[in-house]
Amino acid sequence: MQKNILVTISGPDHPGITARLMKILTQSDTPIYDIGQNVTHSLLSLSFVIGVNEDPSANTSIMKDLLFEVHKMDMTLDYKVLSDSYDPNDEIELDKFILNCVAPDTITPGFIADISGVLASYNVNILKIDK
Repeated sequence: MQKNILVTISGPDHPGITARLMKILTQSDTPIYDIGQNVTHSLLSLSFVIGVNEDPSANTSIMKDLLFEVHKMDMTLDYKVLSDSYDPNDEIELDKFILNCVAPDTITPGFIADISGVLASYNVNILKIDK
């Protein structure tokens, strides 16, 4: 039996972080079901869902190795065991759109509030925002 764990890494961004963590998952033959990464003002936020064996010794090794590697990079690791109803094979079919906003100087928080409010009123979920 397998548990799915959402792992979130955060801290100062630099080259090689994702490669080092994915190498640990590869060496332990741990499947990855979802991944997202973003850098805001030189701070990394990396999240991924992994499947781990319910055997406590297997979980301890993978999580211990990830924690140790993250600590060596002066970063933070948080995790959450997902509910048993989470199925990585269930993909929700959604229409996807890309919205580009261009401004002469900067896009204000008020503009972001307005556009996200309009989207929410049409039940549109924002998956990613980049500047």
